[in-house]
Amino acid sequence: MVVRGGRLVDVHTAQVYAADVAVKGERIAAVGKVEGAIGADTEVLDASGRFICPGFIDTHQHSYEAHLNMTEYARVLLEHGTTTVSEAFYGMGFVSGVRGVRESLDELRRTPVRVLFMVPILAYLQNRELGLPVTPCCPTADELIEMLDWPECRGLEEPPYIPILEKDPFFLDLFERTVAGGKVVTGHGCGLSGPELQAYAAAGASSDHEAVTAVEALERARLGMWVSMREGSGASNVRQLVEALVENKVDSRSFCFCGDEAEFLRLHRQGHLDYCLRLAVGAGADPVKAVQAATINAASLLGVDKDIGSVAPGKLADMVIVDDLAGFNVFAVIAAGRPVWHDRRMLASLRRPDYADWMRETVKVRRELTLQDLRIPAPPGRSRVMVRVIGVTDGSLISDDLRIEVEVKSGEIGQDTSQDLLKAAMVDRFGRFEGAGLGLIRGFGLKRGAVGTSYNGLCQNLLVVGADDRDMLLALERMAALGGGFVVVAGGKVLAELPLPLYGLLTDLSLEEATARMESVYRAMRGLGCGLSKGPLHTLAFTGVCGEIGHLKIGHAGLFDVAARRFAPIVID
Repeated sequence: MVVRGGRLVDVHTAQVYAADVAVKGERIAAVGKVEGAIGADTEVLDASGRFICPGFIDTHQHSYEAHLNMTEYARVLLEHGTTTVSEAFYGMGFVSGVRGVRESLDELRRTPVRVLFMVPILAYLQNRELGLPVTPCCPTADELIEMLDWPECRGLEEPPYIPILEKDPFFLDLFERTVAGGKVVTGHGCGLSGPELQAYAAAGASSDHEAVTAVEALERARLGMWVSMREGSGASNVRQLVEALVENKVDSRSFCFCGDEAEFLRLHRQGHLDYCLRLAVGAGADPVKAVQAATINAASLLGVDKDIGSVAPGKLADMVIVDDLAGFNVFAVIAAGRPVWHDRRMLASLRRPDYADWMRETVKVRRELTLQDLRIPAPPGRSRVMVRVIGVTDGSLISDDLRIEVEVKSGEIGQDTSQDLLKAAMVDRFGRFEGAGLGLIRGFGLKRGAVGTSYNGLCQNLLVVGADDRDMLLALERMAALGGGFVVVAGGKVLAELPLPLYGLLTDLSLEEATARMESVYRAMRGLGCGLSKGPLHTLAFTGVCGEIGHLKIGHAGLFDVAARRFAPIVID
């Protein structure tokens, strides 16, 4: 095959010039003048007037937070030019152990998407460093070491810093094994700075996707760490980080992109790394340097730059042809030497498998819930009380620890939509604990009804927020009946839902079917008053306890103070 007539974005020299590309099998044979490679049977892809880029590489993406099955997930990645992802499948491992990880990896590898497998540290760690119990199918320490030796494995995915700073022997050994084996540790240093950040980097953490300010990004780059600039659904950081880099004239060679927790509707409608590129260029980045961040920089971080990340002889033939270097509209995608997307049409054959029953039968509520389980009693004799409230911010995974005075009614503490004060409830979906963990939450804006999700960070329990207890109860019941999902309820009726029957996290529907369902969920949420625009379901998900991401969260037993590492009372005496 030959790609002819385009202008090559050369990420090695940071130049753009006219060049054709000849492909033999899975690899690039020649770049430049390749007329001699064109024969009677040569497939020619016309790139006239367009730009040839290396295939885009995501350095840190959680497929389970996109909520598509792996086959449809591949579809949405390829249509936006992403040919390689760094992925650990930890959500599936959280629920179903190593079997869930292996099944998901194998399904995605059957598509044209190149998978750089990372050991799912969070499937093992979960919230144990906070003193919380792990799930029944939690991978063991021995299984993590076994996965490190899988042939597809490139390293460890985001081991949090707490075990390293506390000198946990197992994690120190795991870091040493990984580095000694020539593999990479992609880090997770939320809020980390100073000597602690240096210790984390010295132990082997090569990158971090949790930098949200210019100060954090620059500190990491100065320590030789890669900064994976995140553009997720719950956290949006690319624009502000790029603006800061441009303003401070920081060299971009240590920067790349990731989607982290981007959900599929955002990916499908707005884009993946092509969207990151548009944001970066719009924020003042040089277009070629932005492409470098999405390609060769990412490949260098992950230790695969000998094979991918640039368009050069001998490299694997992963390429993206875009209309221009501002909008980055994807015209064609070539993966491993074969066209898979062309002029808004999917050329690759993508067929979903038949999913096993064990992938579907994962939501097990210990007993039937009642309205009594959602009641928050007030101290006797009090007409007003001061309470702790989870405060959410649009576009952030961090939730605040608020103090608000509320009125007691009939001996209970309840919702007050005039103050944007809603009730939140988390119910264990692994059959371990009875009842619901309760709390109050501000920032969702619901005026009535309830919204539920079976996806939530490092809990993966049933989680609901609502203005009415009966609607909250119905949402919980409906999620359990579906085997997981997103559910919107009001007035005792289900208004919209997207079933997530695979692990309680993924849909088994096609991209088209799932898109229609998800759009109806968001319409229903807006109709109830939700004003969050940047992934409201992901914002809800991260009100659940999620490692060191602060500050006040909710768990299976109620409010959780992350800094103190303990459950906290709602009422402040």
